[in-house]
Amino acid sequence: MKGFVHSIETFGTVDGDGIRFVLFLAGCKLGCKFCHNPDSWNIAAGEPMSAEEVIAQVQSYRAYYEATGGGLTISGGDPLVQPEFTAEILRQAKSAGINTCLETSGHGDSDKFGKLVQLADSVMYGLKGFSTEVYRKLTAHDGSLVRRNLKLLGRSKSQARLRYLVIPGVTDTDEELTQLSRFLRDLPCDFVVEPIAYHTMGIPKWEALGRPYQLEDLRPPTSEEMEQFILSLRGHGLKVLGDSPSAGTRRSA
Repeated sequence: MKGFVHSIETFGTVDGDGIRFVLFLAGCKLGCKFCHNPDSWNIAAGEPMSAEEVIAQVQSYRAYYEATGGGLTISGGDPLVQPEFTAEILRQAKSAGINTCLETSGHGDSDKFGKLVQLADSVMYGLKGFSTEVYRKLTAHDGSLVRRNLKLLGRSKSQARLRYLVIPGVTDTDEELTQLSRFLRDLPCDFVVEPIAYHTMGIPKWEALGRPYQLEDLRPPTSEEMEQFILSLRGHGLKVLGDSPSAGTRRSA
């Protein structure tokens, strides 16, 4: 089976635990207006590659990954655009004893997403905020699929990481965090939140593609605002990446 690959990073340190082989698949349908790789949206722009070729490349660096508790992360674009190819890679990695992580925005077919969640050792789930209003502001969709699949993930995994985009005045509000914490409160999964600061490094790519950047009124958070956001997460009973096991106990929001 072959799929389409946007790019590969053999020494990834921010896409899961340890050092990782990060496979960025081509294709994404969420349409984030701030995306720093809009060139990855088109699946046809990717390079064809077989699952066997992917696993062979991972094996070449395997000693580095295993020594650090790392492995293979399948990202994108979004792997949900190529679910069969993603599933085949995950199956072959499992057979080879390679640790796997699925990194996704959650915007895709729920049945196929559920199967991928079962195959992956861990999941990193990218949230662009939480509410319908914020998703409509930041993406081409209303976030309903993202929320549906987040609930599915919360019932399927014992632990998962939420990579939450921080945009001052948009995604860091008490209203957004209240809705998120209430949504997560009754799910059995022990979610950990990793705050991700919004940035504008993708603007040159939008310009190169001849597309207008629609969010020029937004700015990245300061370090002080990121620190305050982490406090807000804890105040809503959410666990932050790096917290001790006892931190972030859930309570009513």
